[in-house]
Amino acid sequence: MSGSETLSDPSPGPSDNDNKGNESGSSSGGPEHEPEHHHAASTSHEHDHNNDHNHGDHSDGESMPFYVAPRQRQRWSDDQHAPHTDWGDIFFDLFYVAAAYNLGNLLREDPSARGLFYVVGCFFPIMSIWMNKMYYASRFYVVDDIFHRLFEVASLVPLASAVLHIRTVPILSDQEHNVDMFAFSLCITIAHAFTLARSVEIITCQKLFHTDGLYEEAYRNSRRDLVSVGVPTLFHLAAAIYSGTQYYGYNEGDDGSPKYAGESRTLAAAADDPKYGYAQETDVAIFLNLAGALSGTIILLIIVFVVFGGWFGRTVDFQQQFVPMNIDYCIHRYGEWIMLLLGESVLSLLIVDLSEGFDYYMTFFGGIITVILLEYLHFQSQPHDPDQHAQRRSRAAGFFFTCMMWVYSASLIILGTSYKMFLFEFVYADAAEERRTLFPIGDRFLAGGESSALRFAVEDRQQRIAHFFSGSLALVFFCLDATIIAHRGISANVARLDKTWSANFTAAFLIFLRICLIGFAATISQYFTDPAQLAIIGMVCVVCQLILRVLFNFVLPDEKKEEQNALERVANLLKT
Repeated sequence: MSGSETLSDPSPGPSDNDNKGNESGSSSGGPEHEPEHHHAASTSHEHDHNNDHNHGDHSDGESMPFYVAPRQRQRWSDDQHAPHTDWGDIFFDLFYVAAAYNLGNLLREDPSARGLFYVVGCFFPIMSIWMNKMYYASRFYVVDDIFHRLFEVASLVPLASAVLHIRTVPILSDQEHNVDMFAFSLCITIAHAFTLARSVEIITCQKLFHTDGLYEEAYRNSRRDLVSVGVPTLFHLAAAIYSGTQYYGYNEGDDGSPKYAGESRTLAAAADDPKYGYAQETDVAIFLNLAGALSGTIILLIIVFVVFGGWFGRTVDFQQQFVPMNIDYCIHRYGEWIMLLLGESVLSLLIVDLSEGFDYYMTFFGGIITVILLEYLHFQSQPHDPDQHAQRRSRAAGFFFTCMMWVYSASLIILGTSYKMFLFEFVYADAAEERRTLFPIGDRFLAGGESSALRFAVEDRQQRIAHFFSGSLALVFFCLDATIIAHRGISANVARLDKTWSANFTAAFLIFLRICLIGFAATISQYFTDPAQLAIIGMVCVVCQLILRVLFNFVLPDEKKEEQNALERVANLLKT
């Protein structure tokens, strides 16, 4: 996980009355506070910010400048306003729809523990690029100029190439015959280098050119980013060097004559063939890539909880060390992130070969309804007010929320892929009939041959798929409940039990049922392996989760939320 994830800290600030709330800190992890009172300069600062963005379209005939230095979105004394929609962010997300889809195909072709390891090893480095960009944009902004336009275009190239080379396990692990692991690792390294370049730009503009709108905390924040992003970059570079050496390395042929391993690489179809047995497979590179992604979180822990956590008796003013995040922007981007992952689940259900059996359509509609309900369940679990978000509440809550988002995101991909594997079970059963494909991309990894998943016996394969489905569904439920706790805090949730005895007992019983539902979801694969049955049971579990949420909120209504809704209604009436 990337070290650019950020957290909060309840300690800084002159007094509790001077703080509006806690907020995630630097891209290297840092807790901060946002004061409740605002200086008069905050309005002009935000006004200038919006004006700079409005000049980005240059519709008034002004020529586009070649270069304008980035600036902070806000300081601690500034009001925070949700930034305007950035269409570049939405376009950036499209690459991740393809990444999620390719990861799903990877797991479908190898429904095993090793296949899962490769999915996580490819997904976390890809996700860290998204996280780095989001946390940078939540603190800094750039005016629409030629240099940064070219920079954004260039930064998309390694991301697109990395997504392109997410292939099946036999291809990625056979680095002597296939270039894909080397290309993937190299592109991840280059993408992280672009992130480092952003930090270098901030440091240079603030320290050397004393750019207006960049302050001392931006320098300190970006300097730590060089460490928190630089260390993962070294791991990805090591993976690229190792796999590149394997592919371009100097080897000895069968007759003793020297040859380049790259000259005898096989076609993708051969690598995917279940009978493909002569490959020299190794998992070192994917392990290094995964270690690189995880190293960012370890560095984040050290920076936030050790270096600036008071372990060495240091008194730290976090407002001088970290640039505040725009939590409104983060909420918006997290929502778009989950939508694109759920979109992968929709693609997994729609872009698949057809079968005409009743069970096939029961599985299909059960999956579609489940994905729709999961979308509703997610947004009911997340706050829309920045003051109620975990990343503003405390640094521990922010760190916990970020970790849950990594697990939650990976679980959504695996859950969506499970539905694809369910449907393919019916396709495999109808293999003797003429195959009808909705869209050619569905056969990308088949490459003219049988799926390598067919090397498993039917019962064994369906058992493996059931394990993936039940495990990912349970993790989705767990992460949603865990993020609710992160947003509100344990004490605030316990305080809701301060009602009558009957209401408290009913609420406790509903909580017990939610825990039991997570346990049942985690063990579904022990009782059922039929794809149609699993799809319907999963849909029923999501419906039960929604019902339990509604009943809990009815028994113990959220008074703060009701008060906030009442204030919003009054504000709307005053506007009219």
